[in-house]
Amino acid sequence: MKILRVWALCGLLAAMMAPLHAEQNRVWTGSLVDASCYLTDRAQAGNDHMGMKSCATACLKMGRPAGLVTPDKTFFILAVPSPDIAEYAG
Repeated sequence: MKILRVWALCGLLAAMMAPLHAEQNRVWTGSLVDASCYLTDRAQAGNDHMGMKSCATACLKMGRPAGLVTPDKTFFILAVPSPDIAEYAG
């Protein structure tokens, strides 16, 4: 009986983890943005904005949070060190 409970618990945990595993294999495309500028003005989805060339790159190199804007305007905050991906902004 104890073994049956262990197997049932394992099955339940596996069922709960399946949706998490499916999300790990998903690929998102879009524009890399400085999240704070984008959230201030959603028109600032490029690298050049606020009168500055390469503004998003400079902000990300300073460690400001990065985000991804998909073609359908869905916005995601990225949990990565932003200086490491700054060169891909815009």
